[in-house]
Amino acid sequence: MSGEAQAILEQALKLPAPERELLVELLHESTVHADPEIERAWIEECQRRSSAVDAGEMDTLAWEDVKKGLQAKYPQA
Repeated sequence: MSGEAQAILEQALKLPAPERELLVELLHESTVHADPEIERAWIEECQRRSSAVDAGEMDTLAWEDVKKGLQAKYPQA
């Protein structure tokens, strides 16, 4: 690791956890090159699901309910 990268790392480690998590996510996204076909398919799927919710054909769940269900199913996680 270069000296500049080491200095950036040391500064980043001083950030609060939520900011470090966001930084990691943004750095990761900057190195991943998505397949355009996969991106197109995800956009179409998101649009399909959004339309289904808007039309009343699909229900949504509150995050807290999903989280509780996952914690009940996977108590160690």
